Amino acid sequence: MVQLSVTRTTTTTAVILHLRGEIDLATADETCLALFCATEGVPPQSLMVLDLRSVTFVAVAGARALQQFASVAELLEIDCRLVVSPDSVIHRIFDILGMSDDLIIYPTIDEAIAVGR
Repeated sequence: MVQLSVTRTTTTTAVILHLRGEIDLATADETCLALFCATEGVPPQSLMVLDLRSVTFVAVAGARALQQFASVAELLEIDCRLVVSPDSVIHRIFDILGMSDDLIIYPTIDEAIAVGR
């Protein structure tokens, strides 16, 4: 069984969550919990970047969990951006599910942070 890990890095401009592993039916709830715990103490108007470049697979349940998190972050006034390699299977899955338009996706952390807030 592939585990999912989430590590948090804080910079002067953003909270960055690095996700590694698979986000599927078995880890979707764990993913949501880890992401929501990571928002604890993050003030409104903050930038949170989810680095998915080390995620090897996202099932529909996992994609929906990420979309749900992004929606809740928006309600908390947290600017949530995803980092996904443009040629990755993860980006393709978001495209197939029609989620690329709903989620704010960048190819690198630097670009996600640098783009006007």
